[in-house]
Amino acid sequence: MKRTIGIITATLCLMASCPLAWGQAPPSKLNCNQPWFVANGLVPYCELRETSIPVGSSLAVRVRGSGSITVQSWTGPDVLVREQVETAAENEALAQAVAAQVTVDTSTGNILGGGPTTNIDQTWSLNLEVFVPQAPALDLNTLNGELSVTGVPGPVQFHSTNGSISASDVPGAIQFQSTNGTVSLVGVTGDVTGQAVNGKVRVRVGGDHWLGQTIDVKVINGAIELDVPHDCSAHVQLSIVVGVIRTNFPVPYWGKHGLGQTVTFDVGSGGPLLRASTITGSILLRRLP
Repeated sequence: MKRTIGIITATLCLMASCPLAWGQAPPSKLNCNQPWFVANGLVPYCELRETSIPVGSSLAVRVRGSGSITVQSWTGPDVLVREQVETAAENEALAQAVAAQVTVDTSTGNILGGGPTTNIDQTWSLNLEVFVPQAPALDLNTLNGELSVTGVPGPVQFHSTNGSISASDVPGAIQFQSTNGTVSLVGVTGDVTGQAVNGKVRVRVGGDHWLGQTIDVKVINGAIELDVPHDCSAHVQLSIVVGVIRTNFPVPYWGKHGLGQTVTFDVGSGGPLLRASTITGSILLRRLP
C-alpha cells in the first residue's frame, strides 16, 4: 500500500528567537517511515510539522482525539513543538485533506491539537514532541495515547482516558488521572497524588535519601507498587478490598488475602502521608537498599 509523506515547517516566532534548524535541534523520534496498519482499505498519509512558541510560566498540551504527547527539556530559547499527523481516507487526496483539518492552536501560549470527526471513511491521529527550555508548570491531556515527561522540573498534571502515563526524573509535584492504562513514575522526588480506574501504578521515589514528600495513590482495578529510599520516614496507610498487601518493612500481618484489609503504621519517625488503596489488585511497598 502506498504511503504518502508530507513535511511542513511552520515557524510562529520572531526570527531572532527561533529555535535551531531541524538538523541542529534535539533528535526526534517522530517520522513517517514506519508502516501503519489501516482498516477498511483506506489510504494512509503522514505529515511532519514543526513550530515554536515563547515559553511562559505554565503550558497546557492537549490532543482532542488520538495521539501521544512527550515532553522533554532542552537548551533552546523557546518551546519547540514537533507534530506528526497521520490520517487515512478513501484515497490520497482525501487523506491529505483530512490532514489539513488537523490543527495545533498555539495562539494562547498553549498547545491545543484537534481535528475532524473520525468514522469508517476517515481517521486521524496527532503525536506531539514538545521541548521546553525552562520550568513551566505542565498540564497534559489526551483521549487516546501515551503521555510522557522526562527531565522537566515540573509540576506536572496528567489526564489520560486510554493510554499509559510515564514520568522520569521529575523533581516537582505530580498529579495524575487515568481511566485505562499503566502509570509509571520513576525518579520522582516531589509529592505524588493520583487516581486510576484500570491499570497498574508504579511509583519509584528518586534520590539516595527520603525527602519527606507525600505519596497518595488510588486505583480501582490494578496493582500498586511503591519503591522508597531506605531511610523513608512516613505515616503509611495501605488498604485493599480484594487482594494482597506486601512489604519488606519489618511490620507484622503481611501477605494476607481477603476482604477489607487495611494496614496503618509509621516507618522511621513517621511524618508525611504515604497512602495507597485499591479495590481489586495488590499493593507492594518496598524499601530500597
